[in-house]
Amino acid sequence: MDSPIATLNIAPSSKHVLKEAERYREAFLEDQVTLVEESGIEFDAEFLSKMVFSESMKKIGVSNGVTKSPFWMKDGKLKRNPDNPLTESISNDFLLFNICFEFKQIEHQIKEFAASFFSGYGIVGGGELTYRFCPTTDEGLHFDTFSQGERGLFKPAFRAFKLFLNVDSKPRVWRIGPTLSDFITVKKHALPAPCPDDANTFCFVVDKLGLLDTCETRQIEIPPGGMVIANGTNIAHQVVSGDRMVCLETLVTALKDRPVIRSEQEDYLAIMAAFEIPTTPDLPEIDALATRDGSFERAKKRLAQAD
Repeated sequence: MDSPIATLNIAPSSKHVLKEAERYREAFLEDQVTLVEESGIEFDAEFLSKMVFSESMKKIGVSNGVTKSPFWMKDGKLKRNPDNPLTESISNDFLLFNICFEFKQIEHQIKEFAASFFSGYGIVGGGELTYRFCPTTDEGLHFDTFSQGERGLFKPAFRAFKLFLNVDSKPRVWRIGPTLSDFITVKKHALPAPCPDDANTFCFVVDKLGLLDTCETRQIEIPPGGMVIANGTNIAHQVVSGDRMVCLETLVTALKDRPVIRSEQEDYLAIMAAFEIPTTPDLPEIDALATRDGSFERAKKRLAQAD
């Protein structure tokens, strides 16, 4: 039996999403995918569609300083700000200023949307934005996993929120697969025994063992100026093609008088308990698995063989 594919909602615009925010928040918390056809986020599409970053800058972001002013006054003269890494890679002053201006405007608008979408909830630290202006082809189907499967990353009452904005001049093509819960439900007899007791470690093991490689998927296209709202840890996904995207990654938690938000870890342990699947904090095979190819590496090899 194939794993069911995560539910996809299609919203015409961000205004529509905010008008029915409670409905779409619940869809997000239930691990559904929402494709927003018009994000309402303004940017110079013609200008940005000409930008290409190197592979080393694939996920450069706000935490790296890319939205800081690229220039500052020093000794009475206008100097380049070394705290913005783009000042080292972009020699043209006019081009540098315009890129940083566009990035800052996008940052402000995305964070404003997220704050409105999660009105009554807390967004931890404002979140991280990464500007991914590097051509991407076939990542391989995966659940997001972090720090080589490190345990304890998902804290109670906090949940990851992700938003992917297509700033390219052409659609960004994705595939979505099962939710983590549906995957475990259908594939429980194919899982290692015992399983890790941590959701992040489990996603890492699934990726290294290639257990998602045969799952059914649905292809979706994020139009120029459109965006996707999804939890990448709890929804299997892959990028098929796309050159320019901005990603918001943050944590959300309930404020006073709001229902407590379940973490990915709490959901994971609940489904494992429901099926009486044994788990363990100790997984001796983890070091050996770390040396194996994951979905990204397997996808790259498939592309190389196809060429």
